[in-house]
Amino acid sequence: MQLLPKLLPLLLAASAGLLPWTSAAQTAEPLRAFEARVPVPDQSAEVRDEALREALRQVVVNVSGAEAEYAAADVIAEAPELVQHYGYQRDAEQGLLLVAGFDGNAVERRLKALQLPIWGVYAAEVEDVLLRISGLRGRDAYLRVVTRLHGLPGVQDVLPSRAIGETLDMRVRIEGGAGRLRGALLSAYELAPETSAAADVQLAYRYQGASRP
Repeated sequence: MQLLPKLLPLLLAASAGLLPWTSAAQTAEPLRAFEARVPVPDQSAEVRDEALREALRQVVVNVSGAEAEYAAADVIAEAPELVQHYGYQRDAEQGLLLVAGFDGNAVERRLKALQLPIWGVYAAEVEDVLLRISGLRGRDAYLRVVTRLHGLPGVQDVLPSRAIGETLDMRVRIEGGAGRLRGALLSAYELAPETSAAADVQLAYRYQGASRP
């Protein structure tokens, strides 16, 4: 299938902001550093508290990296006490979402006490990461992936560089480099990490579709 290479100029234009995203690829407003969204089945107190813990887990991963999740398990357990505000949104694809914002100063103090880094809140070194995404079939799939990457914490730019068959290579400019990008992609349920990356890229993922498993 050679559709992806033919659409590479369109993808470059969309990534540069010269074209609007399709409705299928649109995302909600960007979140702040200590905010997260979590799909929920209902608005019960039990579901809410569990969703708040998941939201804080995402925040910890976003601001401190994937490795911080286990070190900060006790902090994550305090999510109902650390939340500053929360509410609910309806999403066309994911359904009901809990949107939570946490006390940034309190979370930061707890993470620093554990000697964990704080990325995306204070300036970190900006690096270009070579990322490969495979399994892309058609315009909606690759626009969705590029939109997702643009919305990740710390990402400053996404520049598609090469398309071969259903595989797209990109250069992602992000605070914190490959480690930060790897941690941020934990929340991207539609992307699964490949077991091994090729020598010419730093990270490799496979697109699994837009539906949450």
